[in-house]
Amino acid sequence: MRLDHAGAPRVPSPARDCLGNTMPRPPLYPFARPAGRELPTELQQLAGRAPTRVELHDGTLAFLVTSDQGARDVLCNRAFSADATRPGYPVMSPGRAALTSRPTFLRQDAPEHDTLRRMVLPYFTARHIRALEPRLAATARKLTDAIAGAGSPADFVAGFAVPFPGRTIETLLGLRSDERIRSLTAALNTHAVDGPAKEQAATDLLAHLDDVVTEQSHNPRPGIIGDLVRNHLLTGKVTAQQIADTIRLLLTAGQETSAGMLALTLLDLAEDPRWRDQLTGPQPVAEAAIEELLRWHCVVHTGITRVAVENTAVQGVAIPAGTGVIISVLAANHDPTRYAKPDQMQPGRDNGASHLAFGRGIHQCLGQSLARAQLRIGLAAVADRFPGLHLIDKPLRFTPQNGIFSLETLPLAW
Repeated sequence: MRLDHAGAPRVPSPARDCLGNTMPRPPLYPFARPAGRELPTELQQLAGRAPTRVELHDGTLAFLVTSDQGARDVLCNRAFSADATRPGYPVMSPGRAALTSRPTFLRQDAPEHDTLRRMVLPYFTARHIRALEPRLAATARKLTDAIAGAGSPADFVAGFAVPFPGRTIETLLGLRSDERIRSLTAALNTHAVDGPAKEQAATDLLAHLDDVVTEQSHNPRPGIIGDLVRNHLLTGKVTAQQIADTIRLLLTAGQETSAGMLALTLLDLAEDPRWRDQLTGPQPVAEAAIEELLRWHCVVHTGITRVAVENTAVQGVAIPAGTGVIISVLAANHDPTRYAKPDQMQPGRDNGASHLAFGRGIHQCLGQSLARAQLRIGLAAVADRFPGLHLIDKPLRFTPQNGIFSLETLPLAW
């Protein structure tokens, strides 16, 4: 039984064809994941196929794109909009709609998207991130030293996967350690929090970030926020609200995704010692291993959302204007027409770096160079510090209810 926005049972009207005949309802999306890291059965069956209809939590229908080519066609096509305020835009879970009144450039189209993205792009170029690598390595060493000092076993989610990217983005932004921001962003990234609570978390986070920007407008600190205030707010190029919304994007998109990937790949490292040689080897070998891990896991497991702004087609399937589209990057990265034996991790595969974990097109992940560096440096630091790392005999709890797939805890010993 599906529920309406108030949580009461909603009895759906039967779908009918043009002759009035009752049709089977499309499957409910997101699909339930198995207990472990494997793809949902439905995605395994749909990977590489043409778009298919699915039903969302609120009863609306959307097309689910599950092939590599279909995903590229949508992500690079201006016939599909990222503007979450457009009619028909698919809302993946209750409460996420609360953020559409203040969209970030991730949910905007050109030219607004381009203006705001260019504002922060210099901080995330490959060259800028290379200059940050010594700082990343120092942070990783401090965290591994703290874990070692506390003794075996340890929870590597709480001790490393979460704080490593968290401290990095807070330092880049010029934020002091802020538990309120962390708790609110976590609430937004879980489907376990109900609609009203998630709406309140969105409202509270935006209000808190408004206060942060106001404070720094009087006394800018070193970091991205201070730079944006000095160079863009005080010069009248953007508003304080636009800066706050951009900071919210950098926090929620950058921290949660990197923490999720670190947790899952630390589990790989603990379960299979062969990853140690890959991740601690020469940089090209380590980088190839990271690309395969990114392809296989793809923590943004529910997908990327778009809406058609004109009548169009994807892989021969007609997509009318105003229809929502969900790109399952997880399925596209396991497309058997693109990757040989896609269900197997094969570091160094010829087309391994062509995955879509960071998207494609003008909305391709701004922080992908930082994410790659965090994975390479963070995993190598753990592998070097804990050569005997292994999983202890405790049930693992994954987070299939979250927008970002990860682990709740990761108890490891050495």
